[in-house]
Amino acid sequence: MLSGRRPVLGALALACVACVACSVLTDFDRYDRESALASPPGDAGADSSATTDASASSAPDIDADAGQPGIHPNGTFESGCDAWYPFQSTLAPSGVARTGSGACLVCGDGTDTYFSADDRGSISNPPVGAEYRVVVWVRAAPGRPPLARTSLTLRTINRTPFTVFEDAKAQLDAPDETWQKLETRLTVTKPAEALNVTLGAYNVSNPSCYLIDDVMLERIR
Repeated sequence: MLSGRRPVLGALALACVACVACSVLTDFDRYDRESALASPPGDAGADSSATTDASASSAPDIDADAGQPGIHPNGTFESGCDAWYPFQSTLAPSGVARTGSGACLVCGDGTDTYFSADDRGSISNPPVGAEYRVVVWVRAAPGRPPLARTSLTLRTINRTPFTVFEDAKAQLDAPDETWQKLETRLTVTKPAEALNVTLGAYNVSNPSCYLIDDVMLERIR
């Protein structure tokens, strides 16, 4: 009798594992969307830092003022958009790069005004007392409808259940087709499973897109 139930029990166990994975992604996405709606385009409450890159085509370094090599697993996008995940968006490799030959094209899928790309927490167990700095370069995609805003978030998280402990933000209103730098810093004061980078955007009309390149994540203390 018991042997006849084993395949069913095994299938149920696999389904439960799949459901847990789905809930993690849903929690990530729900948090990002609710946070974005709580801070609509034009809100000056974010810690904003944006710089226009006047010489993007000839810039030899990912970030000229970076103190150390970057620790993000895929910040150059030279081999595609691996290690980044879409929310209400699609990700595709692009040759419209700031440096090198690759960038990542992030396009809204039309389901909502907000969409994003997220690394789901690329640095595990950031130590309490450490300070991290993240820089991303972003621009509107050529030939696409304009964007209302892009927003960079650096945060500490637990993945299951999804919990945000601390975060820091920077935003850029109405990005154009010039590469511009967004930067923010975060000091870790609470234990967490991971350090997470996400870059979101608001559509003006669908399907808006942005390009991201040269993500520099470093520990500065």
